[in-house]
Amino acid sequence: MKRLYKTILPVLAALAAIAGCQKEQGIEVKNTPAIDVTHNKLDPNADESGTVRAYATTYVTAKGFNLDRVGLVTIDDIEAPIIEASLQTLVFEIPALPAETYPQQDAPYAVTLKVYDSDCETVIFNYPYYVTVPVTDAIVEDFSPKEGTTGTEVTITGRNLYQLTKVVFADVEVPSTAFLYQPAADTDEGEVRVAVPEGITVTDADTEIDITAVWSGGNLAVTSQDSKFLLSIPVFNAYEPGGTLALDQDIVLTGQNLDLIKAVRWGEFGLGIKEQTETSLTVNISATIPEQDPAVAAYDLIAEFGDVTTTVTVAQQVSIDTSPIPLPPPVLESAVSSDPEYANLYLGREVTVTGQNLFSLAGVTVDGVETEIVDGSATATEFKFVMPAGITGTAARDVTLKVTDTDGNEDELTIMVYPFYYTKGLKLGLGCNSNKVYSDNGRNYSFLMLNEGRVISAQEWAESKVDKNMYDAAGEPLTSNAVISGANTIASGAVADDYYAVEPYLFTSTASNLNIYLHSPAGTNNRIAYHFYPGNTALPKTYGTPVIAMRTLSSDTDIETAAKEGTIDDILVSDRFGSAHQVSLASEGTSSKWTIGNVILVQYLTFEQGQTGDYPADASGVLRQGYIYIRNVTDIDSDFKAVEDAANGRTSLIEFDLYWSNPLNE
Repeated sequence: MKRLYKTILPVLAALAAIAGCQKEQGIEVKNTPAIDVTHNKLDPNADESGTVRAYATTYVTAKGFNLDRVGLVTIDDIEAPIIEASLQTLVFEIPALPAETYPQQDAPYAVTLKVYDSDCETVIFNYPYYVTVPVTDAIVEDFSPKEGTTGTEVTITGRNLYQLTKVVFADVEVPSTAFLYQPAADTDEGEVRVAVPEGITVTDADTEIDITAVWSGGNLAVTSQDSKFLLSIPVFNAYEPGGTLALDQDIVLTGQNLDLIKAVRWGEFGLGIKEQTETSLTVNISATIPEQDPAVAAYDLIAEFGDVTTTVTVAQQVSIDTSPIPLPPPVLESAVSSDPEYANLYLGREVTVTGQNLFSLAGVTVDGVETEIVDGSATATEFKFVMPAGITGTAARDVTLKVTDTDGNEDELTIMVYPFYYTKGLKLGLGCNSNKVYSDNGRNYSFLMLNEGRVISAQEWAESKVDKNMYDAAGEPLTSNAVISGANTIASGAVADDYYAVEPYLFTSTASNLNIYLHSPAGTNNRIAYHFYPGNTALPKTYGTPVIAMRTLSSDTDIETAAKEGTIDDILVSDRFGSAHQVSLASEGTSSKWTIGNVILVQYLTFEQGQTGDYPADASGVLRQGYIYIRNVTDIDSDFKAVEDAANGRTSLIEFDLYWSNPLNE
């Protein structure tokens, strides 16, 4: 009998487990289930801080004894499906919690976890647990700006906005294909940028409208009762010409929000805006409108406004006599930098010229050097041009700006030009001696092209073969260089044309000591290889072509002060020559080390000077000269060393301004 009892008992226990929550009759089982509370009670063991989280559908594992006897698991009295119930392991699934009781939020909810015996009534484990109901719905938090006109870009911020299918401005829908979603890094936060569309029905010049975002879960109010979007559009009062107008005649228009008008045309012919306020607009009928057939013609008077060009008809069929008249001569009044960041007029920068009768210019010269008017910039009172590179000299000087119209009328204006290049706010990322810690900053902000005043990526540098001498006829990188054979020395037998075919460039690196180096390409034969393609393939390991000498200038000198303040008026300082130069400047450990706030003299040597292996004794050995003012260096420690992050690499960025000359020696 004893042997028979041992055989039958496990069978009865198995039958009891199959019966689940049905109460057993006639059999009293003694092996009650229990959760082991001594070690890691649950996996995951979600906590209040949210460091460990559990969600709906998360499988939770518990260890213990007789867990095959568990009949029910609940989360706040909501049944949790049992996935596995074996002798020592219980696995259950977190159920979906009702949204009306547990709305989506960032913090986890405190819930009660209960585990029941096979009778589904006796609680054998009661434990505080935490379940997260994550924010997955689209949520709008704010928008800006609060006012604008047609085409104004409105930024809507919130969470999970990638789910938006359209944005509705009053009664006009903008589909998701017409706006941009920009996510924030490593979060569900983000923003949608959408332009105010045309065609919104309004009754006034300034109208408060609602903005609504639409997603699969419904409509989200972007605006509120207390914060609507103020849409402003130009509204013209009735205009009656009172007869036929003539060329070079002014038209005065009145209304509201007329300062939003960007252009006025008669049919297809543009008219010049002379004066403009919120309530008044004076335009001039250009004397250059070609004669029509018949000469008196009638077209609609149309105004354009908005960041996305929108038109409004001011008056229909306005008659103008287009019979030719002598052109009034141009009058020049002022010339200033188009960019308020630059107080002076530098080579390569856009200049805005104001005056009168500027609608029919045929030519523009600066110091006798021809330049072209920027497309679309010419009106009766203004035009723009880019300061031409051909202006000679090294110091600021007065030159003549001269314009000529189509009738041969001329006018001149004396302007002060700084005949060198000046670029603010450039950035260089660090090259690295290990591609394992090579950051996107190093890859995307790799090489400073001095003549162009811009920074390019390692990929662009390689694919465009900036340094042509580093590649063979088949376009493959060389292992040794045919032009530069040693540090800062041009090889004997090299050809000047090959040397000058490569524009000068600089770059940076960090070695294992995490010092930051600014390099001349001819300074050493392996530093270019500290930069990489996106696939972490190193660039060629060889000398680069241009020979460049550098020197950190002493603090508080006149040239350093001028470079910092943007007041350099002569790019050539005659006493900055000699042996104090170097081909590589380190942030630490050299006599010419540099730091934030320093100004670095940069001299691109002539072919003849580069062949000597010496630094130039005077300006005759320098082809171009300039200065780098170090504004800031990001991600450095207290010893001015690059900070190394295992995940992001050496992410330092050197932020600087660049002054750079025209060729000093042809």
